[in-house]
Amino acid sequence: MRVEAVNFASFIGDTFDLSTVRGAGLLLLNAPDALSSELHLTKVYAGASSAIYRFQADGEDQAARICRDAEGLLHADGRSAATILVVSEAFDDADFSGVMNRLQNKIRWRQLQSPSLIYPTLNSAEIDELDDLRPAVKRASRLNPPEIEGGKGTPMVLSDATFQRRSYGIDQKRCFYASRAWAGAPWASDFPFHTGEYVNDFNQLADCPGKGRTNGKIALIYLDGNKFGQIASSCRSPDEVSNWANTVQANQNSFLHWLLSLRIADSPRSGMTSWHWSGRVQTNSGYGQIKNHAFRIETLLWGGDEIIWIVPAWCGWWVLTNFFDLYGTIPWKEPGVEREFTTDRKYRLSHGASIVFSHSNAPIHRLIRLAKHLAEEPKRLGTHGLRTENYQDYFTYQVLESFDHLGDDPEKIRALRMPYILRTAGADSLTLSGDGMKGVLAGMEKVRSKFPRSKLHRLLDLYCNHPDSAPNEQAEKELKNAGTTDVFTELSDYFGATAPDEALKNAAAWMHIAELWDYTPEPDWKACEIGKGVSA
Repeated sequence: MRVEAVNFASFIGDTFDLSTVRGAGLLLLNAPDALSSELHLTKVYAGASSAIYRFQADGEDQAARICRDAEGLLHADGRSAATILVVSEAFDDADFSGVMNRLQNKIRWRQLQSPSLIYPTLNSAEIDELDDLRPAVKRASRLNPPEIEGGKGTPMVLSDATFQRRSYGIDQKRCFYASRAWAGAPWASDFPFHTGEYVNDFNQLADCPGKGRTNGKIALIYLDGNKFGQIASSCRSPDEVSNWANTVQANQNSFLHWLLSLRIADSPRSGMTSWHWSGRVQTNSGYGQIKNHAFRIETLLWGGDEIIWIVPAWCGWWVLTNFFDLYGTIPWKEPGVEREFTTDRKYRLSHGASIVFSHSNAPIHRLIRLAKHLAEEPKRLGTHGLRTENYQDYFTYQVLESFDHLGDDPEKIRALRMPYILRTAGADSLTLSGDGMKGVLAGMEKVRSKFPRSKLHRLLDLYCNHPDSAPNEQAEKELKNAGTTDVFTELSDYFGATAPDEALKNAAAWMHIAELWDYTPEPDWKACEIGKGVSA
């Protein structure tokens, strides 16, 4: 039996409300929990939006009935507006791959036959204020912000579907992170797992006046596993595909646990870093309360081969750096933490990724679409022409300052912002390697401390608009005067790794230094150093 959620746009992407988006994603992630033990299903694996089970049935009719019963359970309560399909196929040990392919084909055929609209039964003249579509009623247990200081706010007008998703997103947020706790972690005594609050929205997540130009900004990190679907389809038995799913989940869980175990360098128990936020918030019952040391993170997509995190803008580069560096190496309470996986061949587990830096009030679905588009080239570069055991991590980033999207042709706009000599040479300097990211933090700090930002912009203007004015000679002079020649060489080796000559390498380096000036601060927190006293 294959269970798969499809048609996400009408369930996850129909509102911009963070709690509703979160709740919809968690409802699909936790959908297998809704299956009753009375169906006597044996789980082979369960991922972000799909699962495989084995069961006994006396013929096609009974198998179809079990699938209908499972589908009914999966669509109960908060998942009533979701599209979750269930199909079955007679199992054959000798043709496991064929069975998996036939199940996949059945799902796709049923998806094509599925209606695009689910008609709600709620009889109301009011319209859902979050999706602006479904009939809705006032919900006294879910309140809008108070209209006057000290007021309790007004009831939200929500449909059943939105109310259930939003309630689930609010109630389960802490549960999602708490389920990644591990009391037996080797670093637990020095780096305790965060067991407190989490921020409610992007405004809290990005609110930090001490961060200067990055105050009020977020980093959306999108990660997509390289050929993870191919790895799964190359598994030749239920045990092998189950091991694959466990490996992916263990690697993801171990990193998230490690990320939620941060502390200030000189005070292991204080727990307050620039990852944390404190302030006054309004509860869903309309009353104000103080939230202390709330962790600044949102997980909008989790499991399977994709992850979407929202973190403060000043943390984004650091998070992706450590994900690439530590994925597959952090100990976990369950087996399966490893960088490689072997089926009929050996695969190095790697990712294509993107980071979008933007204001906290930018439309979230637009940012997600942009991030997914940007990750396509890193995924191609990380696998094209490489042996499967040599797959690599690549990523790209985009800084959105005074606008929140790049139009219908993002690559054209991105290319126009490159220095002139990079555009004319056709050099691909926008995609960077995951290997070497860590050195950027220290290198950028040295440049910021010694090199005037005003001169940086003048040099970049020469590269972009006056290529005949010998910008390399001017740049060398300014670097020597500032005492930053050596660190610039290190940065240009990373940022200009794909450039065919020195001039293009330097142009790429100045472009990235200017773009990332505010977004690569060194951390004011500490995390456990894997490999130094703690090993996998």
